[in-house]
Amino acid sequence: ADHAAPKVLVREPLLSENQEAGSGRAFVSADNRLLTSWTSWRNHTGAWSEETRAQEIDLSDPAAPRRGPIASLTGPLQGLHRTSSGGTILFTVRPEIVSTPDRPLHWTGHALVEALAFDGTQAFRLDGVRAEYSAHFSAVVSGPHVLLPRPRVDGEKTLEAALHVIAWDASTGTLRTLDPLPLALNYPSVTAQGGFVFATGATAIEVIAAHQLPDPPTRTRFDFGIPFWSGRPTTLDAAARLARERIT
Repeated sequence: ADHAAPKVLVREPLLSENQEAGSGRAFVSADNRLLTSWTSWRNHTGAWSEETRAQEIDLSDPAAPRRGPIASLTGPLQGLHRTSSGGTILFTVRPEIVSTPDRPLHWTGHALVEALAFDGTQAFRLDGVRAEYSAHFSAVVSGPHVLLPRPRVDGEKTLEAALHVIAWDASTGTLRTLDPLPLALNYPSVTAQGGFVFATGATAIEVIAAHQLPDPPTRTRFDFGIPFWSGRPTTLDAAARLARERIT
């Protein structure tokens, strides 16, 4: 295949018929299979709630894509991991919402990271852990690891900016919280590509070799010196620097 001139083999809507969504994503779940996911808000008796659905599309015959059943997820899908046994683990992240006698159904500011088994038709929750102060961030998935930003926190306790690192442990079927990775950048956006995680700030990108986890990963910072009003550096900028400097 010519990577410089890709050919479109099939076009398929992200959502199936009669579905509405505020946001949606798609991931390659297996050879010739695409897992689509979408999130919408519903009002149930005056209370708004977020609902996420997923559906696998078989593209082995580009002329006749086949859609599987629609599955319910516990929260917005952030990524997936293919296990050595051929199974699929889905990772979702949603705000933690709790009820107390004084405050029913309120957000805590923390996030819940959850792992679900997916068999192509249904998703089954396996485990979940809390990621403090990360309710307003999107996570990235690199292999069996979920990485989720946490901003600097000043208050009853002081925490420096960091990346939560949460690992799927196939031997126990549970999620494990690893030591967070300190970040010099506050409120970064994060993306994952080729085993690396890119934490992008206004003028710099910190690159983390996530493929080395759970060992301490190699980290490289690129300062681009571009003011935020002139446009932020991109993952492609950092990936090009990685290639030029032969960082693996």
